[in-house]
Amino acid sequence: MLKNIKESRAFYVLLFTFLSFQISAQLPGSIEVYFNQKVDPSFSNGSHPLSASPEVILAAAIEKVNQAHRSIDVTMYNCDQKGFVNALIAAKNRGVRVRYITGDEGANSALNNSDLNFTYLKGNLGQGLMHNKFIVIDAENHDSSLVWTGSLNFTTGNIYSDYNNVVCIYDQSLALNYRKEFEEMWGGQGSEPDMDISRFGDYKTDNTIHQFVVGGIQIESYFSPSDGVSAKIIKALHTANEEILFALLTFTRDEIADEIIDRFDDGVEVRGLIDSPNDSGSEFNYLNNQGLSVLEHSASTQCHHKYVVVDATLPESDPLVLTGSHNWTTAAETRNDENTLVLHSPWIANLFKQEFEARWCEETDGNCELSSAQDLSNFEKGIIWPIPATQNLFVKSPSGQTINWIKVFDSVGHLIQAGKYLPQEILQIQVGHLADGPYWIQYGNEEKAWTSQFVKI
Repeated sequence: MLKNIKESRAFYVLLFTFLSFQISAQLPGSIEVYFNQKVDPSFSNGSHPLSASPEVILAAAIEKVNQAHRSIDVTMYNCDQKGFVNALIAAKNRGVRVRYITGDEGANSALNNSDLNFTYLKGNLGQGLMHNKFIVIDAENHDSSLVWTGSLNFTTGNIYSDYNNVVCIYDQSLALNYRKEFEEMWGGQGSEPDMDISRFGDYKTDNTIHQFVVGGIQIESYFSPSDGVSAKIIKALHTANEEILFALLTFTRDEIADEIIDRFDDGVEVRGLIDSPNDSGSEFNYLNNQGLSVLEHSASTQCHHKYVVVDATLPESDPLVLTGSHNWTTAAETRNDENTLVLHSPWIANLFKQEFEARWCEETDGNCELSSAQDLSNFEKGIIWPIPATQNLFVKSPSGQTINWIKVFDSVGHLIQAGKYLPQEILQIQVGHLADGPYWIQYGNEEKAWTSQFVKI
């Protein structure tokens, strides 16, 4: 009997070790949305960003680098975060291929490291800016490939003070697409750059795929200046039937402003925030003179976003978010290296609406009840089995406490199931009715909560 008990304990040790490994990384088809400042949860439709905390957003980036198996490709305009660069150095030391592209005008003190063991390339010299902000990890590996992008530079100001967003997408096709863009600038597939074939700025060609479906969500991918991104912004705006919300560092493109005014004249509500209304050619006064509600972002820290939200509260329309590194300027359109995503999703649109309404409230009211949001990744990890699940899922706290409630979220944080129960140490949940795919489950009691991931098949 003692032997059986020991064997049983060994089995559960192995099981829990396996489960811990499984929940340490996201699953293919997952999409994570982060903000580095608090959002307004009163506008939530049940969706929550994975986090709205600067500490979590930096820790998440480092964790993803630490989990890389094969390759890491970074394009980052600015980086002064030594912890992030040290994680890249450690990855290279454990055999991961690390390649890095930056610009010649950025603030990159973290790359001045005597232990640096990877090559970095300064691109777009003398033309425009290598202004991209994306990371591609394990593009050759279906199970761990991801793209990290958004408006965030890896600087103390951009992370902790300014207003920024990050979208992390676990999809190999998109990762390969971003890697193709990276290698056009890098000059091939090698570990070292080839300056004879390296292309930046208007020397690049439109050679990437633009349409993807990830976890059932339509995603468009574009790069500047080769892909005519201003026209793609106009196309996204043209779909608006109810509401346009935008938050931008700077805005100087006339044709985009004209499209917004056309939408406004057709009855679409428009609100916008511009951080730099006095830039040469700014559309700020033009838009306000046409009766639109466009405010200067007055905080001492930058509104560094480059996003627009369309019809977030109108599911029967085409709710979407456009975000990335591309400011709405001529430099971004014609000279700079930039990346842009359009995500057609009601829940992602709702997440960005929560962010926008927080910034709008700060500018107009000041009496704002904001939140760092529901951070599923920051809860203590719980215990679940079996993985994958078919009909039933068992959940247990790691400390033996009783559980009396559960919430189930889809792979990107949208609440799809919730329940309350009599207090139990092990709770059995029916999941047979769920569609196949990855999920989060959060559970706990009045004092504490745990979270885990599982796959339904």
